[in-house]
Amino acid sequence: VSLKVYNAQIRAAQSQREVAMELAIKQYTQAGKPELAKALQELLNSLKNQKDAILTRPASVEENPWPREWLTGHVGSVRFVAVTPDGKSGFSAGGWPNGDGSVRKWDLETAQEVFVFKGHEGLVDGVACDATGSRILTCGKDRTVKLLDGNTGALLKTFSGHTSGVNEVAMTSDGKIGISASDDHTVRWWDLEKLEPKGILSNQETAVGPMAISPNGKLVAIGGFTADI
Repeated sequence: VSLKVYNAQIRAAQSQREVAMELAIKQYTQAGKPELAKALQELLNSLKNQKDAILTRPASVEENPWPREWLTGHVGSVRFVAVTPDGKSGFSAGGWPNGDGSVRKWDLETAQEVFVFKGHEGLVDGVACDATGSRILTCGKDRTVKLLDGNTGALLKTFSGHTSGVNEVAMTSDGKIGISASDDHTVRWWDLEKLEPKGILSNQETAVGPMAISPNGKLVAIGGFTADI
């Protein structure tokens, strides 16, 4: 979809919203509810100003808020993406609910696909990279965590240990430590230099999913199906 078409679609949706709000303002006024009508009118005016500010931005790479490119190649849903800090490389995972089970690297400067990895058996639900994009960590429903060469897509190591599907992975910026979270209620640490298990956190009440790790690997935030982090 081109930027011109995309903006036209946005304008059409905004126009429909404005018509609905104007009708509601008229109804509130006729019903003797001037305060509600006034509040809604102020909101409508604010949205109109915001729309004009957004849609009249210069169509430059730096300033335009809409997508620069659509990266196509996956068949089905894309579960997770990761981008290097310099914004030059991106990685995507075809996972739940109907992904193609592949991991793909993208050159974000040219919007071209660099390689495709299809080493997982089933859906791939997580991907993470180090600061340079030279190492990639992936995970999937096949209960494995895989370490890939970020330049070639070659498989460097398959880590086993989880007893259920692995929902997410994270990696330190130096690429030395990786962690994974699973439906088996555990979080596992992996030494990516020695290519061996490093530790396990097994007292989680539910399946574990969202994670974030500090660049130095000293702090990890873990989420799940409870209100606790």
